[in-house]
Amino acid sequence: MFSEKIHKEVDSAIKRVWLEDIKKDYLQHSLLKEDSLKNAFYYHLRRRLGDHYLLDNHLRIYTEFYYMGLRADLVVVKLNENPGQNGHLKNDVAEIIAAIEMKYKYDLSDKPFLSDIEKVRKSIEEYKINALYYLAFIHEVEYEANSTLSWIDIEKSPWAKGRVVELNGYFVTEKQEPVWEVVSYNGLNEDIFREGNYSR
Repeated sequence: MFSEKIHKEVDSAIKRVWLEDIKKDYLQHSLLKEDSLKNAFYYHLRRRLGDHYLLDNHLRIYTEFYYMGLRADLVVVKLNENPGQNGHLKNDVAEIIAAIEMKYKYDLSDKPFLSDIEKVRKSIEEYKINALYYLAFIHEVEYEANSTLSWIDIEKSPWAKGRVVELNGYFVTEKQEPVWEVVSYNGLNEDIFREGNYSR
């Protein structure tokens, strides 16, 4: 099992990518659909963590990752000490540190988002994959003012406690710019990302 330090560092990088880099890309019209969101997330996360950090800690970032029932848009994994010796590279994954599901929709339907939430729930409850999970959702519809968007009712979803973070991008009635926020249930980096201490 990886140290809490690594989990905190990866978590911080993911949250900063969302609040700073992805928001900037969105405002500069650099994100067209989900694939460009995925590509941008990979680029920014790798840049923020740095190749030396990734290599020194045997960490890698992969997209479209399938493993033991888990299907994730992007993951951060720890490889074993000697990768490349066990046939396919997926056999060298020692641990999944973080899994990110992404959706980018201009649609009133919330079904695609709920489907990703169910995938994460299954990964935690049924497949027993111990990792940090992130729901990176851009929903280009307007929500009511003075409300924080949250896809998960944490009281009804105990599986999310200590594990899941919502990365939300959406519009609020009568606001020009989209809202970009982190709704965290994983308890990591709360001093940095608590509302008021860190907002974009």
